[in-house]
Amino acid sequence: MPNLTVPVVANLPPVVALIIGPTSVAAEAALAAGEFEWASLLTVPVMLDTGSELSMISRRLAEELGLDPGGERSVLGVGASAPEVGLIYRIRLMFPGIPSVLLASNAKVVAVEDLDRFDVGMIMGRDLLSRCILIYNGPDSCCTFAF
Repeated sequence: MPNLTVPVVANLPPVVALIIGPTSVAAEAALAAGEFEWASLLTVPVMLDTGSELSMISRRLAEELGLDPGGERSVLGVGASAPEVGLIYRIRLMFPGIPSVLLASNAKVVAVEDLDRFDVGMIMGRDLLSRCILIYNGPDSCCTFAF
């Protein structure tokens, strides 16, 4: 089982670097059409958030990856006064390494306007965390994320 251990600070959530990109089906279609670029795979900081029901990606990052939307979903962020409508995308998530290890080949995420205040490109919520083992080790100031 691949795992990644990252340092944590008591008042900040754990963040891991994961590779995200279009789903395998979308990548194969783009490759066949001569439109796929390896730049379509990006390593981004991902906040592990057990308080979030859904996984979210920044709208800017979804556009940069050239993802195709597949619906809409209303979301209410922490501290928000009103719900925000986000576009639903499907992505591929990989654990960085040589070789990289697939975490999800067709994960649903909702694109929201602003994740910059968290310094991350994605928030991994319970919908994806339910596939993983997450150990928060406060005394040793680290968090292990395994799948």
